Amino acid sequence: MKTVLQTRFDGGIAEDIRTTNTNECEISTGFDLYTNPHKAIHYRDQLAETGSVNSNQITDVGMTTVVGTSYMVAFGYDTGATTLPASYIRTAYDFNGAWSSQQAVGIASYSYCKGTYIQYLGVSYILSVNSTTYKLQSYTVAGTMTVVGTFTATAGVDVPRPYIHPDDKILYMVVGNTIAKYDGTTFSSISTILPTGYKATSISHFGGYLAILMAPNLTGETIMYLWGRDTGLNTLQGSVPMGSYIGQSISNIDGYIICISRGDNLGIFSEKKIEVRTYSGGDNAQIIKQISIPSASTSNYNIVSSKKDNKLYRGCDVCLIFRGRNI
Repeated sequence: MKTVLQTRFDGGIAEDIRTTNTNECEISTGFDLYTNPHKAIHYRDQLAETGSVNSNQITDVGMTTVVGTSYMVAFGYDTGATTLPASYIRTAYDFNGAWSSQQAVGIASYSYCKGTYIQYLGVSYILSVNSTTYKLQSYTVAGTMTVVGTFTATAGVDVPRPYIHPDDKILYMVVGNTIAKYDGTTFSSISTILPTGYKATSISHFGGYLAILMAPNLTGETIMYLWGRDTGLNTLQGSVPMGSYIGQSISNIDGYIICISRGDNLGIFSEKKIEVRTYSGGDNAQIIKQISIPSASTSNYNIVSSKKDNKLYRGCDVCLIFRGRNI
């Protein structure tokens, strides 16, 4: 995979090599490619957002259904400057409007696990935490957030975004070494399958398995575990070593697992690198790219990701990775 610095956004990332027009970009949506071709500016006419949503550390935006009506929904902290989760809505696709005032606040004493928003069966869900107790909360009625499940996991660990397995359409959550699942009616959890001493950092699927990326709490190797989703069998179906870097995220692209890891050494990051591995079966994952991070960059960097049209986009403070099926 060739590393490319992207400085134009008006055709430089067209996926069809036959496209040469500089005013055409086949995989861009929602960007003004004509007025400012050298900048990634969202929408033709930008509008400043209004309402109290601006000051409340919004981290997740998506779509939701409230009493049969579709809205854009945002989740962040509430207006009382606490860490309670709060939701805000606006009419779907109404970019000339404003966010409505704060709609609902989560259960008292439970902090919002940022980045855990997911839409499942047309409903918005998030995770919240108080010490070692985690709650799956839903937002289905204006002004109300409801707890649909509770489970216990290690305190202070990373909380990956929940994942919907494409085979059974069940919502899975993994925190620490606890797995929880919800099918829209029944909630359950199990903490005797995954090993201790590790924490889950990302969830995806590999075939019929739930793929769970886990990094060691102390030093050691990142491992991806494969679980057959049968809580009646108290065992895992496979494990794949993913190297000594800190595994941060996995995604399934055309049946392949793409794993992104960063740095090493528990936040000291003596090696400032991003490592890309791919897995298609067997006992090992293949390294396909290592990208060095400039020494002047921050020593502690996170990688954000987005999957669109079966393509994977990864970025951190100083780099952007485009990842498709061809590996």
